[in-house]
Amino acid sequence: VAAALAEAGFPIYAWKGESEDDFWWCIDQCITGGGKDYHDNPPNLILDDGGDLTHRIHKDHPDLHEHIHGIVEESVTGVHRLYQYSKSNTLISPAMNVNDSVTKTKFDNFYLCKESILDALKRTTDIMISGKSVLVCGYGEVGKGC
Repeated sequence: VAAALAEAGFPIYAWKGESEDDFWWCIDQCITGGGKDYHDNPPNLILDDGGDLTHRIHKDHPDLHEHIHGIVEESVTGVHRLYQYSKSNTLISPAMNVNDSVTKTKFDNFYLCKESILDALKRTTDIMISGKSVLVCGYGEVGKGC
């Protein structure tokens, strides 16, 4: 998937064998839109699988907190972090734990096709995905895609 996106001209911020510093650089590129002035069009929804994007925005980008309307988290580690933020009253927006949903179990564990994030988007936004363009920010070792 990443190769096809890169071939079509989309920036890809992940590669096999990246270092820890490279990893965090990639996360920052996803947040800032690859160096563009993201304040004109800031991110408003966090779709995370691992909690690193959410953590980075919480920690290093307080200027974005007011723009974030929701968080969707797909991993055990990321959900654990969300509970920590909630417990300390520092969670910046409502969050959805996709990791424990029935659809994640059915789609990801049974069919192995990573469809649960699409299902979560449809359920949380109450809109159909069909006929719409969706931008995927971040693509790495955790989420392999279909």
